[in-house]
Amino acid sequence: MMKAERGLIAVIGAGPAGAMAAYLLAAKGKAVLMLDDDRPAPDRVEMLPPRASMAFRACGLGSVLDDPIIAAPCLGIIRHGVVEDRHDFISQPGGHGFAVHRPSFDAAIRTAAIASGACHLRGRLVAIEDDCDDLFTLRIVATDRSTRVGAQTIIDASGRAASAARRLGAKVTTLERLLAERFIHDEAPDPWLHFMGDTEGWRYTMTGPQGRRDAWRIAAPLRGQVRVDMVDASARRLTPTAGHRWIAIGDAACAFDPICCQGLAHATSSALAAAGMIVQGGTVLESAAYAYDVACRETAARTEIERRVVYAYMRRDREATA
Repeated sequence: MMKAERGLIAVIGAGPAGAMAAYLLAAKGKAVLMLDDDRPAPDRVEMLPPRASMAFRACGLGSVLDDPIIAAPCLGIIRHGVVEDRHDFISQPGGHGFAVHRPSFDAAIRTAAIASGACHLRGRLVAIEDDCDDLFTLRIVATDRSTRVGAQTIIDASGRAASAARRLGAKVTTLERLLAERFIHDEAPDPWLHFMGDTEGWRYTMTGPQGRRDAWRIAAPLRGQVRVDMVDASARRLTPTAGHRWIAIGDAACAFDPICCQGLAHATSSALAAAGMIVQGGTVLESAAYAYDVACRETAARTEIERRVVYAYMRRDREATA
């Protein structure tokens, strides 16, 4: 068993939410273990909205967004339909968002976390025990060995699986099961996120760094349609999203339909919230966990309403052109 540290923070997951939380906490001098299950980051381009971009820079990670291999400016969102709806980012702080290449983006934040002092361990969480002396014991299976780690605080950044939070008693509710499938498109690259209704759901296209064009179709799965090359894009919510000495962030707390463009924004804001409450309280206190859970529930409810409005518009467009 690795030496248990009274103040050790175990971050389960090394995607954008987990790596950012690890970076922020390590930069504050906290003992951080970042557990990386070594799954490859999704090979896609994803949008980082303007406000999240500004938060990124405020945390000292602006160089990631300035790297042309990782990020390219995104000027806004265009919804195509009977009437074109253009949402321009020019009026928002920073004037534009970013289209980021996820594998490069995730790797850069992990590198920053390690450089700040976070311990990077490749392995998979298989069990958690809540000891009576205010320490969680985590059983981790690495490539060539099994080890046990004692940690005071757990941050679940394991994505939609919420693997740590569910072991601590939290429940995942699927609001709608969705699958994403990449398709080929030949449109000229431009710095906008385009989305439009489709026969069974909707699709989007965007241009990322170095002119990389990405296009995905999102729909509810049909019987016999699921294939290994499809990606889970389901809208899900965790209940609760935090408790005494643990917190879930990013997709582990709330996973949004991609049409909401909330994924990386939520990863950033929830990582900031988790790091802030741990720095202030030493761990996740029950009062802070309750407030965070309320905020997550309100965000999920508000986003779900907005999502249904957008889907209603797309249904109207399909009926108008039928």
